[in-house]
Amino acid sequence: MNKAYLTLAAVVKNESHYVREWLAHYRAVGFEKFAVVLNDCTDGTERQIRSLSFADDISIGRTQVKCPQVAVYNELCRERRGKTFWMAFLDADEFLFCPLGRTLPEFLSEYERHGGLMVHNYEFGSSGHVVRPERSATASFRYRAKNDFWMHDQFKCVVKPSAVQWYASPHYAKIDGDLVREDHRAVPDENIYRLCGLQNGEKPICQRIRYNHYFTRSMEDFVTRLHRGGACSKTKHWTCNDFMLRDHRDVLDTEITLYESRVMELLDGRLR
Repeated sequence: MNKAYLTLAAVVKNESHYVREWLAHYRAVGFEKFAVVLNDCTDGTERQIRSLSFADDISIGRTQVKCPQVAVYNELCRERRGKTFWMAFLDADEFLFCPLGRTLPEFLSEYERHGGLMVHNYEFGSSGHVVRPERSATASFRYRAKNDFWMHDQFKCVVKPSAVQWYASPHYAKIDGDLVREDHRAVPDENIYRLCGLQNGEKPICQRIRYNHYFTRSMEDFVTRLHRGGACSKTKHWTCNDFMLRDHRDVLDTEITLYESRVMELLDGRLR
């Protein structure tokens, strides 16, 4: 098997409505391989994945373990070591991209001397959708929180599997070598919370690379999330208060539409 440059890894549970768009987005921005673990899926998610034109590049695993995310990340990292240069571990409501329109392999080539790259997010709300929309997530949910919203301190990592010692949380891997931000500044371990986020006055940077976090989607989607449960914590339970906390509509943000035509081409115009 030829070594890939960039691989997406994810744990997915009951995402049949959005999973085709999500994977097509990552194909459009330059991911070559995909390692998707289905967590007790019951809604036809696998069927939607296998219908994609690039399904041969998607490895599908399965688990019925509750809250398997960190364990699966560590397993996938070990499994893909030597098979891919970079890996990104992301959720099905997270869309990573370069706002200036570059492909991710082109962008990441500037960071090859580092062990990993910290990427921050912008939180998108429901954009007023109560019922799940028929259009794509990126076309439907275009309003987000202001830049200084505190949850934008959160991040995910794009890492070299060869440099990873272990994944401590879905957000953070302990690595050999520097974990840097987009400005190439190293982030000391003591500046990172146990689970995620920044401290000591650090501010998130989302100018050259970021991910849109569609946590709430519509109210209907969020209620489905409440019943579904999470992939990481056995003690964390979302409530309607979490919807209110994250349903911001302060800024119209359409930067991700740079990739929209390519995504729809990959989908043959069919979202599901």
